[in-house]
Parts: sequence; structure tokens; C-alpha cells
Amino acid sequence: MNIEEVIKSSRPIEDQYHRTFLNIVYSGIWLEQNTIDPLKQRGLSHPQYNVLRIVKGYKAPMTVASIQQRMLYQTSNVTRIIDKLVEKGLLVKESSNEDRRVVLVNITAAGSGKLKELHDLIYGSVKQVVGKNLSVEETMMLGTLLDKMRS
Repeated sequence: MNIEEVIKSSRPIEDQYHRTFLNIVYSGIWLEQNTIDPLKQRGLSHPQYNVLRIVKGYKAPMTVASIQQRMLYQTSNVTRIIDKLVEKGLLVKESSNEDRRVVLVNITAAGSGKLKELHDLIYGSVKQVVGKNLSVEETMMLGTLLDKMRS
């Protein structure tokens, strides 16, 4: 289905930059909606999942500021997200030994387990949705073009 059909436009979108913009925005929302169910069923949001991935991938305790810099959603309230994940037992917060004013965040065993459980579900869903109509080569080309657009 092309973007004009999706937005129920009565005529083709002539400006290709605008058409591409709409396509990218719609596709991002569409992909997010296709991956949200496994997260919701396990009591997590996309930003919470993102924080877990960031902390796990860093392999050492992180400051809140360094987590914020790596967030996909830069406007997210990282402190609140971290507090919710601490309440769920998925992250821990501790004071730095060098500077007690600095709060360090680390993933718990439960957080690592939750992330492992979600990884297969999320990436399986993404692979199914993206791979339904795109080959591996087309997916690589799309990724390259998106990287180029943002550079």
C-alpha cells in the first residue's frame, strides 16, 4: 500500500521530499505499533526497553546523563523511566565511589533475563514485518539510505 492510500489522499503527492518524509514518519509509527504488543504484555514501554538495552550493552554501571545521550527518544524523562525499572527490579541505582553526587545505574539479573526474553520476540517481529516485503539486500540498502539522510 503506498503512502497516498494510507493517508487517503485524493491525488498523488507531487513533492517527493514531502512524500518521503510522510513515508518515513508513517513507517516508524507502523514499525513501533508492530513491536509494542510483546512489550505491553510484559509491562514495559518502548523507552523502558530502550533503557534496558542501553544499560545492558554498556557492560558497566552508567550515569543517567550517559543513558540519556544514547536514547532513541531524546525527550524521554530518563530519571522517571529508570525509577520505574528500579521498582520492577530490572535496574539498580547506586552512588559512585568517587563522587557520591553521581548516581550509577546497572542492570539486574532479572533485567537481563527480561531483555533476553524480549530480544527474540522483538527482533522476530521486526524481521517478520520488515522481511515480509524486503530482501536482506533491500534492507541493507534502506539502512544505508537512512544513515545517509541523517548524516
